[in-house]
Amino acid sequence: MHVAMNLFALVFFVSVFAAWAYLLTRYAQKKPLLKIESRRDVPWNGFDLALLFMIYLMLNVFAVVLYTDGQASPVPESVSTDSGTTTHPLIHFVLEGKPAMIWLAVVVAVVVAPLVEEILFRLFLQGWLEKVDRHKRHTHPFWQLARWGTMPVVLTSFLFAMMHFRVGQTVDDLDALGKLLLLNAVVGIFTILFGIVWAVKVRGATARDLGFSLPSLGRDLFTGVVAFLAISIPLFSAQKFLFDLFPEWLAVDPIPLFFFSLLAGTLYLRTHRIVPAIALHMSLNGFSMLMLWQMAMTTKAITP
Repeated sequence: MHVAMNLFALVFFVSVFAAWAYLLTRYAQKKPLLKIESRRDVPWNGFDLALLFMIYLMLNVFAVVLYTDGQASPVPESVSTDSGTTTHPLIHFVLEGKPAMIWLAVVVAVVVAPLVEEILFRLFLQGWLEKVDRHKRHTHPFWQLARWGTMPVVLTSFLFAMMHFRVGQTVDDLDALGKLLLLNAVVGIFTILFGIVWAVKVRGATARDLGFSLPSLGRDLFTGVVAFLAISIPLFSAQKFLFDLFPEWLAVDPIPLFFFSLLAGTLYLRTHRIVPAIALHMSLNGFSMLMLWQMAMTTKAITP
């Protein structure tokens, strides 16, 4: 196991070096790091967006109430260790959970969460904000203070980061939290499917409007993975620094996730395809889960 992890670390750092070499080479050759591609405004409007997020929030509330049997204090999103430090529930699933819980955490973190969050925030929310930004700057000077696209990317990133805000709370029943996590995943999948069907059937959205292009799939996956490799070390280093700086009862996740979201938003803004942002998000979560798995294996190895 030790040899395998050392080999993985070597491959990872070589990949990071290769990603930076690729980006710096393109910069030295005066080639764009990511070509700006045009498209028409998204066909959905503010009402559609409000409807989609209302469904998402109401179904999540319903899931909490349903599982907690109407109790006033729902199962919180975060749990804390005995010392009171804030930790993400996925860490507890990997370190303490049953095999089924571990697989649930992996699927939700690596597959479901990136799909749901990128489609909701990047495709639907940022896509609509880009349309608003384009139209408003022709009639309101305030909107011209920044380049087109800046406001949609920054505002979407702020809301995305705030969604991950949490403080330490104690949860004794990890199985209950796992079932709630499953319910939330089902709600997320239902919401994005509803949004896609609504956009196609009601607003006449095409595959391109929905940020997908089959001929560009390979290039989009490559773009997302290279973007992750380029920011991985600065991002995790910043998270470690903030973890040591902030009080134990407050999770630092929103700060690094804000900057992560700026990159994901920039990928979408320039390509207007959702796959690069999803690939970036999946790479981040997949790498994080792998590190948690290594932590779990190390903990079990040293436990008498």
